[in-house]
Parts: sequence; structure tokens; C-alpha cells
Amino acid sequence: IWVSTRFRKAGFRNAVLKGQGNALLYPDPMLRNGGDIDIWLDGERDKIIGYVTHLFPNVKVQWQEVEFPIRKDTCIEVHTVPALMFHPADRRRMEAYFDQHRDEIFSNETELPGEEGKVCIPTLRVNLTFQLIHIYRHIFNEGIGLRQLVDYYYLLQHCLKTGQTSLLPETALMVKHLHMSRFVGALMWVMQEVFLLQDELLVLPADEREGRFLLNEIMLAGNFGQHDSRNQIKKSKWGNFWQQTTRNLRFLTHYPREVIWNPWYRLTQFIWRKRKGYK
Repeated sequence: IWVSTRFRKAGFRNAVLKGQGNALLYPDPMLRNGGDIDIWLDGERDKIIGYVTHLFPNVKVQWQEVEFPIRKDTCIEVHTVPALMFHPADRRRMEAYFDQHRDEIFSNETELPGEEGKVCIPTLRVNLTFQLIHIYRHIFNEGIGLRQLVDYYYLLQHCLKTGQTSLLPETALMVKHLHMSRFVGALMWVMQEVFLLQDELLVLPADEREGRFLLNEIMLAGNFGQHDSRNQIKKSKWGNFWQQTTRNLRFLTHYPREVIWNPWYRLTQFIWRKRKGYK
């Protein structure tokens, strides 16, 4: 609550993404293990980054997010856009989608468990698409966390509980526009295999072949890639760049658009940070 209030007083409408809002959908909100605090600010990218770097000059800045180390015991990430896609056309479609629902999100106030006051969180309609994009992105970075799958399971159950399954075709259409159909079909198979997800809650038809590949990746990587022996930490930035590029080649035949554009995105982001003087 205090993070949201601070940014609101600084003139930024904001919404808390993922975790804290997802906890509300659990049978007991306190059962969900908390993670980072991700908060999306409404405003121009340079203005948002300028506000944060004025307070913390040495923080790590990326195109879509910037660290906000105001508390040592909690990792806070400030987002200039809720999610990221590497392919430029898909990224533009994604950002246009969030822009379309911007006012809807920044007016969706709710109370968090164990807190006093209200914060804004994405609506169910937006969350159904946003969290799929977020899980998809994790494939190409540290790996998918099991908590993300549980979160999405309860999000789908909330659709059923509140009689809003009519939102699923809209989600499916957006998934197709973003060229994520193969991934989402795989994810639906995994969720049926692991969580016994009901057929009426499938965003797209379950794809067993792709699903087995995805489940194998999840099991190999462990929770957020913490136990993936294939992820050897390199000391240099270029070493990390090369490692991630070669690591993602195993996804080339499954998700070619993101794999091919990943190195280009990371290179252009590196140049952008250097031009701006960011860390």
C-alpha cells in the first residue's frame, strides 16, 4: 500500500501487478508465497525513469522496468509497461492492448489482505492476457516458476466462479494476435496434466506434443531456473549475452519469433542504456 501511495503522491497513477493481486484469488490469500513487488506507473518512460534515478542514481534500468531499492527486505520493480515481447510488431500490439485498457486498470481499486487501504490491480480481463505474456517471457530468461502456473490456475477458476468464462475467447484472440498460440496450447496441456484443469477453462485447445516439451523444460529448470544446470553464471556481460542466446536456441522450432528477435532486442537495449547513461 505504501509503495502505491508514494507514487500516487508523486503524480503517477499506478497498479500493482501479479503477486499481491493474485493472492486474493487463493482459497486463503496468506497461502501464497510472496515475491517481488511489481508496480506499473502511468506516464512517459523518461519521466518515470527520471523520477526513480533521481532518488537512486545507480539502479539498473531496462526498457520495461527499473529497480526501486527503497527497502532492503523487499525487491521492488517499477514498470514503464507491464510486460515485454521481443518481436517489435508483437511488442507494439501488446503495448497497444495495455494502452487500450489503461484507464480500466488504473481505476480498478481493491483491498489487499492484511493491509489498510486500497491499491489498483489489473482487471480479470487484462490479467488473463497479461499473465500469459509474463509466463511466456520467463521461458527465455530464468525459466517458468511453478507459482506462476498456480496463479494462472486460480485466475481461471475465478473466471468460472464469477461466471466470466465469456472472457476466454477474447483472451484467445489476443493470444493469436501476439503469435503465442503454440505456447498457450502447450500451457493448457500442462495445466490439465498437473492441475486437472477443466475443459471449459481452456484458453486454447491443449497441445500434448508441445505440452510435453514445455513440461520437460519446467522440470529441468526448476523453480524460476534456480536448479537448471544449463544456466552457468558468466562474469562478463557479453558472456551472459552469449549464454542466453545459445540457451534459447533450443526453443527455436517452438517459438521462433521470440528466439530470433531476442538477441536484437537485447543489443538495442544495451545501446539505448549507453546512450542514456543508464547502468
